[in-house]
Amino acid sequence: MLSNLIKKFSGLALLQGLTVLLPLLVIPHLLSTIEVDGFGRLSLAVAVSSILIPFIDLGYQLTGTRDIADESKSKSQLLSSFVMQRILVSLVLIIPYSLMVWLVPNFRAIAQLLALGFVYAFVTALIPNWYFEGQKRFRVVQYVFLLWRLFYTLSVLVFVRSYGSEFWVLFLNVLGGVLALSICGVLIARDKHSLKWMAWKQEWKSIRSSFSIALTPLTVTYMSFVPQVIASFLLGPIAFGYFALVDRILQLFRMLGFLFSTIVYVEYCKMLTAKALLALRSYYLKITALVFLVAAMAIGIMQYAHKPILGFLDDGWNEEALIPYSIVLWAGIFVIQRSQIQRFLLSFHKEKQLARWSIAFMLALPIFMIVPNRLYGLSGLSFGFLGYEVAVSLSLFLLSLPLLKSLRS
Repeated sequence: MLSNLIKKFSGLALLQGLTVLLPLLVIPHLLSTIEVDGFGRLSLAVAVSSILIPFIDLGYQLTGTRDIADESKSKSQLLSSFVMQRILVSLVLIIPYSLMVWLVPNFRAIAQLLALGFVYAFVTALIPNWYFEGQKRFRVVQYVFLLWRLFYTLSVLVFVRSYGSEFWVLFLNVLGGVLALSICGVLIARDKHSLKWMAWKQEWKSIRSSFSIALTPLTVTYMSFVPQVIASFLLGPIAFGYFALVDRILQLFRMLGFLFSTIVYVEYCKMLTAKALLALRSYYLKITALVFLVAAMAIGIMQYAHKPILGFLDDGWNEEALIPYSIVLWAGIFVIQRSQIQRFLLSFHKEKQLARWSIAFMLALPIFMIVPNRLYGLSGLSFGFLGYEVAVSLSLFLLSLPLLKSLRS
Protein backbone atom coordinates (compact mmCIF):
# COMPACT_ATOMS: atom_id res chain seq x y z
CA MET A 1 0.00 0.00 0.00
CA LEU A 2 2.84 2.38 0.84
CA SER A 3 4.53 1.70 -2.50
CA ASN A 4 1.27 2.51 -4.31
CA LEU A 5 1.05 5.77 -2.39
CA ILE A 6 4.61 6.73 -3.33
CA LYS A 7 3.98 5.86 -6.97
CA LYS A 8 0.77 7.90 -7.04
CA PHE A 9 2.35 10.86 -5.25
CA SER A 10 5.52 10.95 -7.36
CA GLY A 11 3.57 11.57 -10.56
CA LEU A 12 1.33 14.17 -8.95
CA ALA A 13 4.28 15.82 -7.21
CA LEU A 14 5.82 16.60 -10.60
CA LEU A 15 2.65 18.43 -11.63
CA GLN A 16 2.45 20.15 -8.23
CA GLY A 17 6.10 21.17 -8.50
CA LEU A 18 5.48 22.73 -11.91
CA THR A 19 2.42 24.52 -10.51
CA VAL A 20 4.50 26.10 -7.74
CA LEU A 21 7.66 26.72 -9.76
CA LEU A 22 5.97 28.47 -12.68
CA PRO A 23 5.12 31.61 -10.64
CA LEU A 24 8.71 31.61 -9.34
CA LEU A 25 9.89 32.16 -12.91
CA VAL A 26 8.25 35.59 -12.98
CA ILE A 27 10.11 36.81 -9.87
CA PRO A 28 13.21 38.10 -11.77
CA HIS A 29 10.86 39.90 -14.16
CA LEU A 30 8.88 41.42 -11.27
CA LEU A 31 12.05 42.50 -9.48
CA SER A 32 13.17 44.38 -12.59
CA THR A 33 9.78 46.04 -13.15
CA ILE A 34 7.92 46.62 -9.87
CA GLU A 35 11.24 46.26 -7.93
CA VAL A 36 11.74 44.82 -4.43
CA ASP A 37 9.40 47.27 -2.65
CA GLY A 38 6.62 46.62 -5.18
CA PHE A 39 7.17 42.90 -4.78
CA GLY A 40 6.85 43.37 -1.01
CA ARG A 41 3.51 45.22 -1.41
CA LEU A 42 2.21 42.52 -3.77
CA SER A 43 3.31 39.74 -1.39
CA LEU A 44 1.58 41.46 1.53
CA ALA A 45 -1.68 41.78 -0.45
CA VAL A 46 -1.57 38.11 -1.46
CA ALA A 47 -0.77 37.05 2.10
CA VAL A 48 -3.66 39.04 3.60
CA SER A 49 -6.16 37.88 0.96
CA SER A 50 -4.99 34.27 1.30
CA ILE A 51 -5.92 34.38 4.98
CA LEU A 52 -9.50 34.92 3.82
CA ILE A 53 -9.62 31.67 1.84
CA PRO A 54 -10.07 29.25 4.77
CA PHE A 55 -12.56 31.67 6.38
CA ILE A 56 -14.65 31.54 3.20
CA ASP A 57 -14.17 27.77 2.90
CA LEU A 58 -14.84 27.02 6.61
CA GLY A 59 -13.53 23.47 6.36
CA TYR A 60 -15.62 22.38 3.38
CA GLN A 61 -12.56 21.12 1.52
CA LEU A 62 -12.08 18.65 4.41
CA THR A 63 -15.69 17.67 5.13
CA GLY A 64 -16.54 17.51 1.43
CA THR A 65 -13.59 15.23 0.70
CA ARG A 66 -14.65 12.96 3.56
CA ASP A 67 -18.30 12.88 2.40
CA ILE A 68 -17.36 12.11 -1.21
CA ALA A 69 -14.96 9.38 -0.06
CA ASP A 70 -17.73 7.77 2.02
CA GLU A 71 -20.15 8.00 -0.94
CA SER A 72 -22.99 8.62 1.52
CA LYS A 73 -24.43 11.88 0.17
CA SER A 74 -25.69 13.22 -3.14
CA LYS A 75 -22.91 14.94 -5.08
CA SER A 76 -25.33 17.53 -6.49
CA GLN A 77 -26.49 18.36 -2.97
CA LEU A 78 -22.91 18.68 -1.72
CA LEU A 79 -22.00 20.96 -4.63
CA SER A 80 -25.06 23.14 -4.07
CA SER A 81 -24.31 23.53 -0.35
CA PHE A 82 -20.69 24.33 -1.20
CA VAL A 83 -21.58 27.24 -3.51
CA MET A 84 -24.35 28.66 -1.29
CA GLN A 85 -22.22 28.57 1.85
CA ARG A 86 -19.28 30.28 0.08
CA ILE A 87 -21.59 33.12 -1.02
CA LEU A 88 -23.05 33.55 2.48
CA VAL A 89 -19.69 33.63 4.24
CA SER A 90 -18.22 36.06 1.67
CA LEU A 91 -21.09 38.50 2.21
CA VAL A 92 -20.55 38.35 5.98
CA LEU A 93 -16.79 38.98 5.62
CA ILE A 94 -16.99 42.05 3.37
CA ILE A 95 -17.68 44.56 6.19
CA PRO A 96 -15.01 43.41 8.72
CA TYR A 97 -12.47 43.03 5.91
CA SER A 98 -13.16 46.59 4.69
CA LEU A 99 -12.86 47.95 8.25
CA MET A 100 -9.54 46.15 8.73
CA VAL A 101 -8.15 47.65 5.52
CA TRP A 102 -9.30 51.14 6.52
CA LEU A 103 -8.06 51.04 10.12
CA VAL A 104 -4.57 49.57 9.56
CA PRO A 105 -2.23 52.12 7.91
CA ASN A 106 -0.08 49.45 6.20
CA PHE A 107 -3.23 47.99 4.65
CA ARG A 108 -4.84 51.34 3.79
CA ALA A 109 -1.76 52.20 1.71
CA ILE A 110 -2.53 49.25 -0.59
CA ALA A 111 -6.34 49.39 -0.36
CA GLN A 112 -6.90 48.77 -4.09
CA LEU A 113 -4.68 45.72 -4.02
CA LEU A 114 -6.49 44.33 -0.98
CA ALA A 115 -9.91 44.95 -2.56
CA LEU A 116 -8.84 42.89 -5.56
CA GLY A 117 -7.38 40.39 -3.08
CA PHE A 118 -10.89 39.79 -1.71
CA VAL A 119 -12.02 38.76 -5.20
CA TYR A 120 -8.93 36.54 -5.50
CA ALA A 121 -9.82 34.81 -2.21
CA PHE A 122 -13.47 34.29 -3.24
CA VAL A 123 -12.55 32.76 -6.62
CA THR A 124 -9.91 30.50 -5.04
CA ALA A 125 -12.30 29.28 -2.32
CA LEU A 126 -14.93 28.41 -4.94
CA ILE A 127 -12.70 25.92 -6.77
CA PRO A 128 -14.09 22.49 -5.70
CA ASN A 129 -10.89 20.54 -4.99
CA TRP A 130 -12.77 18.28 -2.59
CA TYR A 131 -15.14 17.04 -5.33
CA PHE A 132 -12.29 15.55 -7.37
CA GLU A 133 -10.01 14.57 -4.47
CA GLY A 134 -12.73 12.59 -2.69
CA GLN A 135 -13.08 10.48 -5.85
CA LYS A 136 -9.27 10.06 -6.08
CA ARG A 137 -9.17 12.22 -9.21
CA PHE A 138 -6.13 14.06 -7.89
CA ARG A 139 -4.62 14.56 -11.32
CA VAL A 140 -7.61 16.66 -12.44
CA VAL A 141 -7.00 19.13 -9.62
CA GLN A 142 -3.30 19.38 -10.48
CA TYR A 143 -3.96 20.04 -14.17
CA VAL A 144 -6.53 22.74 -13.34
CA PHE A 145 -4.13 24.59 -11.06
CA LEU A 146 -1.23 24.08 -13.46
CA LEU A 147 -3.23 25.75 -16.24
CA TRP A 148 -4.03 28.64 -13.87
CA ARG A 149 -0.34 29.17 -13.02
CA LEU A 150 0.70 28.84 -16.66
CA PHE A 151 -1.81 31.54 -17.67
CA TYR A 152 -0.60 33.79 -14.83
CA THR A 153 3.10 33.32 -15.62
CA LEU A 154 2.82 33.96 -19.34
CA SER A 155 0.47 36.92 -18.85
CA VAL A 156 2.80 38.63 -16.36
CA LEU A 157 5.84 38.12 -18.59
CA VAL A 158 3.99 39.59 -21.59
CA PHE A 159 1.90 42.43 -20.11
CA VAL A 160 3.64 43.69 -16.94
CA ARG A 161 6.29 46.17 -18.08
CA SER A 162 6.42 49.14 -15.68
CA TYR A 163 6.96 50.13 -12.04
CA GLY A 164 3.77 50.32 -9.97
CA SER A 165 1.98 47.49 -11.83
CA GLU A 166 1.26 45.37 -8.74
CA PHE A 167 -2.50 45.73 -9.23
CA TRP A 168 -2.33 44.28 -12.74
CA VAL A 169 -0.12 41.40 -11.59
CA LEU A 170 -2.79 40.39 -9.07
CA PHE A 171 -5.57 41.04 -11.63
CA LEU A 172 -3.95 38.55 -14.02
CA ASN A 173 -3.80 36.04 -11.17
CA VAL A 174 -7.56 36.51 -10.57
CA LEU A 175 -8.26 35.98 -14.29
CA GLY A 176 -6.34 32.71 -14.12
CA GLY A 177 -8.49 31.66 -11.17
CA VAL A 178 -11.69 32.42 -13.09
CA LEU A 179 -10.38 30.27 -15.96
CA ALA A 180 -9.64 27.39 -13.54
CA LEU A 181 -13.08 27.71 -11.95
CA SER A 182 -14.74 27.62 -15.38
CA ILE A 183 -12.91 24.40 -16.27
CA CYS A 184 -14.09 22.79 -13.02
CA GLY A 185 -17.66 23.81 -13.85
CA VAL A 186 -17.43 22.16 -17.27
CA LEU A 187 -16.01 18.94 -15.78
CA ILE A 188 -18.74 18.79 -13.13
CA ALA A 189 -21.42 19.39 -15.78
CA ARG A 190 -19.98 16.48 -17.78
CA ASP A 191 -20.50 14.31 -14.68
CA LYS A 192 -24.19 15.29 -14.96
CA HIS A 193 -24.33 17.15 -11.66
CA SER A 194 -26.05 20.51 -11.32
CA LEU A 195 -26.66 23.12 -8.63
CA LYS A 196 -29.98 22.96 -6.79
CA TRP A 197 -30.69 26.03 -4.70
CA MET A 198 -31.88 25.07 -1.23
CA ALA A 199 -33.03 27.00 1.85
CA TRP A 200 -30.48 29.69 2.73
CA LYS A 201 -31.42 29.45 6.42
CA GLN A 202 -30.55 25.75 6.45
CA GLU A 203 -27.17 26.44 4.84
CA TRP A 204 -26.44 29.13 7.41
CA LYS A 205 -27.06 26.60 10.21
CA SER A 206 -24.65 24.19 8.50
CA ILE A 207 -22.00 26.91 8.44
CA ARG A 208 -22.34 27.48 12.18
CA SER A 209 -22.12 23.76 12.96
CA SER A 210 -18.97 23.26 10.87
CA PHE A 211 -16.86 25.91 12.59
CA SER A 212 -14.78 23.49 14.69
CA ILE A 213 -13.43 21.60 11.69
CA ALA A 214 -12.86 24.95 9.95
CA LEU A 215 -10.23 25.87 12.55
CA THR A 216 -7.83 23.34 11.01
CA PRO A 217 -7.57 24.95 7.56
CA LEU A 218 -7.76 28.35 9.25
CA THR A 219 -4.66 27.63 11.30
CA VAL A 220 -2.88 26.03 8.33
CA THR A 221 -3.37 29.26 6.39
CA TYR A 222 -2.61 31.35 9.46
CA MET A 223 0.74 29.60 9.89
CA SER A 224 1.46 29.79 6.16
CA PHE A 225 0.66 33.43 5.43
CA VAL A 226 0.47 35.41 8.69
CA PRO A 227 4.27 35.10 9.18
CA GLN A 228 4.55 37.24 6.04
CA VAL A 229 2.15 39.81 7.47
CA ILE A 230 4.03 39.95 10.79
CA ALA A 231 7.38 40.15 8.98
CA SER A 232 6.10 43.03 6.82
CA PHE A 233 5.40 45.08 9.96
CA LEU A 234 8.72 44.20 11.60
CA LEU A 235 11.14 44.42 8.66
CA GLY A 236 9.90 47.14 6.31
CA PRO A 237 9.36 46.83 2.52
CA ILE A 238 12.88 45.97 1.31
CA ALA A 239 13.92 43.52 4.05
CA PHE A 240 10.44 41.97 3.85
CA GLY A 241 10.93 41.57 0.10
CA TYR A 242 13.90 39.30 0.87
CA PHE A 243 11.87 37.35 3.41
CA ALA A 244 9.07 36.97 0.83
CA LEU A 245 11.56 35.57 -1.68
CA VAL A 246 12.55 32.87 0.79
CA ASP A 247 8.89 32.17 1.54
CA ARG A 248 8.27 31.54 -2.17
CA ILE A 249 10.68 28.61 -1.95
CA LEU A 250 9.06 27.38 1.26
CA GLN A 251 5.72 27.58 -0.56
CA LEU A 252 6.85 24.60 -2.65
CA PHE A 253 7.05 22.51 0.53
CA ARG A 254 3.66 23.79 1.72
CA MET A 255 1.95 22.84 -1.53
CA LEU A 256 3.64 19.43 -1.79
CA GLY A 257 2.75 18.78 1.86
CA PHE A 258 -0.86 19.72 1.26
CA LEU A 259 -1.03 17.45 -1.80
CA PHE A 260 0.55 14.53 0.07
CA SER A 261 -1.65 14.97 3.15
CA THR A 262 -4.77 15.11 0.99
CA ILE A 263 -3.89 11.80 -0.67
CA VAL A 264 -3.24 10.05 2.64
CA TYR A 265 -6.35 11.68 4.17
CA VAL A 266 -8.53 9.90 1.62
CA GLU A 267 -6.67 6.65 2.39
CA TYR A 268 -7.18 7.15 6.14
CA CYS A 269 -10.93 7.65 5.60
CA LYS A 270 -11.18 4.55 3.40
CA MET A 271 -9.24 2.39 5.90
CA LEU A 272 -11.42 3.54 8.79
CA THR A 273 -14.55 2.73 6.79
CA ALA A 274 -13.16 -0.78 6.19
CA LYS A 275 -12.09 -1.00 9.88
CA ALA A 276 -8.49 -1.82 8.91
CA LEU A 277 -7.28 -0.40 12.21
CA LEU A 278 -4.02 -2.30 12.69
CA ALA A 279 -3.01 -1.61 9.10
CA LEU A 280 -3.87 2.07 9.58
CA ARG A 281 -1.58 2.33 12.61
CA SER A 282 1.41 0.92 10.73
CA TYR A 283 0.56 3.01 7.67
CA TYR A 284 0.54 6.25 9.68
CA LEU A 285 3.88 5.55 11.38
CA LYS A 286 5.58 4.66 8.09
CA ILE A 287 4.26 7.79 6.40
CA THR A 288 5.37 10.00 9.30
CA ALA A 289 8.92 8.62 9.08
CA LEU A 290 8.91 8.81 5.27
CA VAL A 291 7.89 12.48 5.24
CA PHE A 292 10.61 13.43 7.70
CA LEU A 293 13.42 11.57 5.93
CA VAL A 294 12.57 12.59 2.37
CA ALA A 295 11.94 16.24 3.25
CA ALA A 296 15.16 16.43 5.28
CA MET A 297 17.14 14.96 2.38
CA ALA A 298 15.63 17.43 -0.12
CA ILE A 299 16.26 20.41 2.15
CA GLY A 300 19.79 19.22 2.87
CA ILE A 301 20.55 19.22 -0.85
CA MET A 302 19.09 22.71 -1.30
CA GLN A 303 20.94 23.96 1.78
CA TYR A 304 24.25 22.64 0.51
CA ALA A 305 23.73 23.95 -3.02
CA HIS A 306 22.73 27.53 -2.12
CA LYS A 307 23.37 29.60 -5.26
CA PRO A 308 22.90 26.95 -8.00
CA ILE A 309 19.35 26.28 -6.79
CA LEU A 310 18.62 29.99 -6.52
CA GLY A 311 20.50 31.16 -9.60
CA PHE A 312 17.37 32.48 -11.30
CA LEU A 313 16.83 34.84 -8.33
CA ASP A 314 20.21 36.58 -8.66
CA ASP A 315 18.65 39.95 -9.46
CA GLY A 316 17.18 40.25 -5.98
CA TRP A 317 19.42 37.95 -3.96
CA ASN A 318 22.21 39.02 -1.64
CA GLU A 319 23.88 38.06 1.63
CA GLU A 320 21.04 39.57 3.68
CA ALA A 321 18.53 37.38 1.83
CA LEU A 322 20.64 34.29 2.59
CA ILE A 323 20.05 34.73 6.34
CA PRO A 324 16.36 33.71 6.29
CA TYR A 325 17.05 31.20 3.50
CA SER A 326 19.65 29.36 5.58
CA ILE A 327 17.29 29.11 8.58
CA VAL A 328 13.69 29.12 7.37
CA LEU A 329 14.24 26.44 4.71
CA TRP A 330 14.45 23.76 7.41
CA ALA A 331 10.93 24.62 8.49
CA GLY A 332 9.81 22.82 5.32
CA ILE A 333 10.14 19.43 7.05
CA PHE A 334 7.71 20.40 9.77
CA VAL A 335 5.35 22.25 7.44
CA ILE A 336 4.75 18.99 5.54
CA GLN A 337 4.65 16.91 8.71
CA ARG A 338 2.03 18.96 10.55
CA SER A 339 -0.25 18.94 7.52
CA GLN A 340 -0.14 15.14 7.35
CA ILE A 341 -0.73 14.66 11.09
CA GLN A 342 -3.67 17.08 11.08
CA ARG A 343 -5.35 14.99 8.38
CA PHE A 344 -4.79 11.84 10.44
CA LEU A 345 -6.53 13.41 13.44
CA LEU A 346 -9.40 14.72 11.31
CA SER A 347 -10.03 11.30 9.80
CA PHE A 348 -10.96 10.24 13.37
CA HIS A 349 -13.31 13.25 13.70
CA LYS A 350 -11.08 14.88 16.33
CA GLU A 351 -12.18 18.36 15.23
CA LYS A 352 -12.86 19.80 18.69
CA GLN A 353 -9.65 18.50 20.24
CA LEU A 354 -7.62 19.76 17.29
CA ALA A 355 -9.48 23.09 17.41
CA ARG A 356 -8.36 23.75 20.99
CA TRP A 357 -4.74 23.14 20.07
CA SER A 358 -5.13 25.20 16.90
CA ILE A 359 -6.32 28.24 18.88
CA ALA A 360 -3.26 27.92 21.14
CA PHE A 361 -0.99 27.73 18.09
CA MET A 362 -2.63 30.81 16.55
CA LEU A 363 -2.03 32.84 19.71
CA ALA A 364 1.58 31.68 19.98
CA LEU A 365 2.75 32.58 16.47
CA PRO A 366 3.28 36.34 17.00
CA ILE A 367 5.27 35.64 20.19
CA PHE A 368 7.59 33.23 18.37
CA MET A 369 8.34 35.85 15.70
CA ILE A 370 8.22 39.23 17.46
CA VAL A 371 10.35 38.49 20.56
CA PRO A 372 13.33 36.94 18.67
CA ASN A 373 13.14 39.76 16.11
CA ARG A 374 13.45 42.37 18.86
CA LEU A 375 16.51 40.57 20.21
CA TYR A 376 18.37 39.47 17.07
CA GLY A 377 16.73 41.13 14.07
CA LEU A 378 16.13 39.22 10.83
CA SER A 379 18.04 36.13 11.95
CA GLY A 380 16.08 36.04 15.22
CA LEU A 381 12.78 36.27 13.36
CA SER A 382 13.87 33.40 11.09
CA PHE A 383 14.89 31.18 14.02
CA GLY A 384 11.61 32.01 15.75
CA PHE A 385 9.61 30.87 12.74
CA LEU A 386 11.62 27.63 12.52
CA GLY A 387 11.14 26.98 16.25
CA TYR A 388 7.43 27.57 15.89
CA GLU A 389 7.06 24.98 13.12
CA VAL A 390 9.04 22.43 15.16
CA ALA A 391 6.84 23.02 18.22
CA VAL A 392 3.59 22.70 16.23
CA SER A 393 4.63 19.52 14.43
CA LEU A 394 5.89 17.84 17.62
CA SER A 395 2.76 18.81 19.58
CA LEU A 396 0.44 17.36 16.94
CA PHE A 397 2.44 14.12 16.83
CA LEU A 398 2.14 13.78 20.63
CA LEU A 399 -1.60 14.43 20.24
CA SER A 400 -1.82 11.48 17.83
CA LEU A 401 -0.13 8.98 20.18
CA PRO A 402 -3.27 8.08 22.22
CA LEU A 403 -5.03 7.22 18.95
CA LEU A 404 -2.17 4.91 17.99
CA LYS A 405 -2.48 3.11 21.33
CA SER A 406 -6.23 2.65 20.86
CA LEU A 407 -5.65 1.18 17.40
CA ARG A 408 -3.21 -1.38 18.79
CA SER A 409 -5.61 -2.48 21.56
